[in-house]
Amino acid sequence: MGLRIGPGAMVAAAFIGPGTITTASVAGATTGITLIWAIVFSVLATVLLQELAVRSALTTDRDLASLIKGFGAGRWWGTPLLLLIILAVGVGNAAYQSGNLSGAGIGLSTALGIDSAIVVLLCAIAAAILIVINRYRWLERILVALVAMMGVLFSALAILLAPLLSVQSEGRLLPDFSSTNLTLVLALIGTTVVPYNLFLHATAARQRWQGCSVGVALSGARWESCVAIFFGGATTVAIVVVAAALVPGTTDQSPLNAVISAIEVQLPGWGAIVLGIGLFAAGLTSAIAASVAAADGLLDGGVLPVLKHIPGHGRATVDSHKGLPHVTATHDVLTGSDFSAFAALQDLPMGMTAHIVFDEIDPANPATMSKDMNAIIRDQIGFKGLLMTDDISMGALSGSVGDRTKAAIAAGCDVVLHCNGNQDEMVSVVALAGTLAEDRAEAALSPRKTPTSA
Repeated sequence: MGLRIGPGAMVAAAFIGPGTITTASVAGATTGITLIWAIVFSVLATVLLQELAVRSALTTDRDLASLIKGFGAGRWWGTPLLLLIILAVGVGNAAYQSGNLSGAGIGLSTALGIDSAIVVLLCAIAAAILIVINRYRWLERILVALVAMMGVLFSALAILLAPLLSVQSEGRLLPDFSSTNLTLVLALIGTTVVPYNLFLHATAARQRWQGCSVGVALSGARWESCVAIFFGGATTVAIVVVAAALVPGTTDQSPLNAVISAIEVQLPGWGAIVLGIGLFAAGLTSAIAASVAAADGLLDGGVLPVLKHIPGHGRATVDSHKGLPHVTATHDVLTGSDFSAFAALQDLPMGMTAHIVFDEIDPANPATMSKDMNAIIRDQIGFKGLLMTDDISMGALSGSVGDRTKAAIAAGCDVVLHCNGNQDEMVSVVALAGTLAEDRAEAALSPRKTPTSA
């Protein structure tokens, strides 16, 4: 049958991230090509694990999370298994994203001299927009193009530079299975076998082959997955070869910087651009893939994501549980940075406000109780979903809980959260919050899916 490129490209894109480029560069520079066997092992393991995940999802027509939940139901190890998944997909995803976006920023900064912080912000916004807009069609095409660019860039360099390996010692050329480089081996495996990819691939495959027979779906998923994953593995091998050829031994620079400098020597005026574009492509594709995995995992499990804390908590220097933070940045600065990240996710069903005063916009009221800030959230940022407060009993706010509730509702919040369990305060909040508009509530709940019963 014809090959259909799609979900497998996401898997390849997710593991060809800045972490993979850095790890492969370190491996090549410090050990030559002796650890390529670890990449081969990782690729084969990835193919097997992704095949099992996709097969499970397609044959049962259930998402991987519900299958695992059902498998562990009633067993003593069920809860620890779910906690492990949360750590692997949730906490791990956050860590991967930081590296992905930072890598993309370093890449374009290296190639074009752009401030890496600006690139990180733009990449985050671009990733979010691509996820929100028709995620499984346009996203897959963009991923395929960027991953292909990565492969072509490094494969061409590897072919060009491979002859330089002929003058190196056998110790940098023959496979090394000793425990000396165990940390590097584990790093190469860990940057290829990515836990959240199992959930991403299973969900994407169900979307792609919806309505097809199980046989057709399995066949299509298997072939396009193998091609994409092997292509990704070949790209990682190419990075190792390039690093091994150009940095044959110790150097005063970090391995990645040494590779960049050496490529610049080989290709004057182009070296930094080539590797910079590679890092950018790797970071952006991995960031997109990771975000899709997290969002789809929540939605498939019947959980609605909440956009928070609008319009941004990043500049706060005080814990709003205990005191009231003030942000002095200008409106223009906030518009070009903090607000933009939320604008890219304006279509999410629910959002939560921040208990922070933005001095230039409304110096008298925290965002939760500010009509001016609510107008920015609705009109400038463009968020039209259900807007809830952060915990109304937090130390950042002053006055009685009742007064806080009235101020938040008057400012434009739809729902007031009270989380400390004080019954008298809860009664006051309920009495003063009023009735939630039915259409706003229905709109917020409409994206929710009913999880498949275990």
